[in-house]
Amino acid sequence: MNTNDLINLIKNNPENESLEFKSAIGIFSIIGGKDKNKSSLYAYCVGIGNSGGGKIIFGVNDDREIVGTSSFENTEEVKSMIYKRLGSKIIVEEHFINSKRVVLIIVPNREPGKFFKFYGIPLTRVGEELVEMKEDEQKKILNELDGDFSADVLSFDIDVLDKDCVKSFKKFYKLKNKNNKIDNISDERFLTDVGLFSDKKINVSSALILGKVDFLNKHFPDSEIIFEYRNKDTDIKYSERVNYRGPLINILDKILIKIKLRNTVFQFQTGLIRRDILSFNEEVVREALLNAVIHRDYKKHSSVFIKQSPEKIVFKSPGGLPFGITPENIHKKNFWRNRRLAESFEKIGFVERSGQGVDLIFENTIREGKGIPDYFDSDESEVVLNIPAIVKNKEFVSYLDEVDKKMQIGFSVDDLILLETIKSGKKNNIIKKDVQKFLDKGVVVVIGHGRGTKYLLSKEYYKSKDILGEYTKLEGLGRDRIKEMIVKHIKDNGSIISVEVRQAFPELTSKDINNILQELRRSGKLLFRGNPQTGKWFLNG
Repeated sequence: MNTNDLINLIKNNPENESLEFKSAIGIFSIIGGKDKNKSSLYAYCVGIGNSGGGKIIFGVNDDREIVGTSSFENTEEVKSMIYKRLGSKIIVEEHFINSKRVVLIIVPNREPGKFFKFYGIPLTRVGEELVEMKEDEQKKILNELDGDFSADVLSFDIDVLDKDCVKSFKKFYKLKNKNNKIDNISDERFLTDVGLFSDKKINVSSALILGKVDFLNKHFPDSEIIFEYRNKDTDIKYSERVNYRGPLINILDKILIKIKLRNTVFQFQTGLIRRDILSFNEEVVREALLNAVIHRDYKKHSSVFIKQSPEKIVFKSPGGLPFGITPENIHKKNFWRNRRLAESFEKIGFVERSGQGVDLIFENTIREGKGIPDYFDSDESEVVLNIPAIVKNKEFVSYLDEVDKKMQIGFSVDDLILLETIKSGKKNNIIKKDVQKFLDKGVVVVIGHGRGTKYLLSKEYYKSKDILGEYTKLEGLGRDRIKEMIVKHIKDNGSIISVEVRQAFPELTSKDINNILQELRRSGKLLFRGNPQTGKWFLNG
């Protein structure tokens, strides 16, 4: 990494599980010493490597100020010592920024099915802490190389499959592949060709997709899908509950029809064009349902749950997110849990790209003005997808269409998430390079600088949609206006303390408040009296 890229990394990125800042002005332990101290490079390499890999930057404090470090003078020795214990190579780079020495350590991700250990203890990152990895998480990693459960061959022959289901599967295959020859081959030959039958035996995928109800109830009782409807999202008691048991090729359409029964249409006008938006987009729901079925862990004794209400629809699927997949990156990462099952559905046209399609769920939902779907309720035991159903902002829907049409900007899913985040006024550590193309086109504007930087949709958007008041609210008070109000408060009341500033401007951080007060002091307008905790600010003169 060159020095300019390192400066931008420090400036634009807060600490997270893959990025750690250490001032380490003096000597920082390499391997933890006799006490095996976790405040060491070795421990941080283990924790960060087990969390997906990342970077440690020495000579930078928690406020991202470059202070310089004298640690790790012999970088080759550091690499050798860590390699002997970690078993993987790290990259160590020296940089000089404003004559101050900064050391960048790049830690690799662990290998699939393995984890790094710090003196026998597998550490991981939780926020800014290094903690011992939970037993469930260790088992999950060790099971990564288990193979494809859905391809496992069972000790049953074709008689346990439903003949009508096999017939339906052949029909869908014929339509998808425009292949009339399959009419002339036996079921055994056809199922063998598509990977659902071998050596006169079925496999897990053929059982789940085509198995007779009695067979599934006995051998795969947890393969059921449970549907619940609530009149309000917050209701504890459901108003309807249906348990769907049987071959997937039969029950999936029944579930989609059940969800569709409660679809409502939101209508609005854009110029001469009328737009209809369904509360439960059929393409989105279909993709979410198939993902829940295809990527669930069939070894877990739990069922897929679908919880529908007027406000949203929730899909709960047994088995946590695979290693390296997070709620933040799931829309751009491909992963497999049941490859044979996914490929089988792909062969009959039920899914594209083997059932991934999370990007499609995100794109359609955001474009329909409903907000961002999320996986943030997921944990190590289940994947939870929340899809909002209510159109919250019809203006945003037409705005995206206009930008698409007039400015020829092709939106990626990341672009849509970014614009939705900006529209909502959330502070999500937006990096300038990610939003630069929208700044260049005038789609987004920037207000303020440094830590006070805000990105907003252009004022023209709010003006054209007759919602300028919302723009003013999001724009907030400028720095100069905040200073004027602080000075007026002191004139009216004699003094001010930091707590009172925080009460007046709750959107500001403690650091923002301190910086503004110090700027007023340096300009000669204010002076401070008392100790740092209880002192007061007064007008100077």
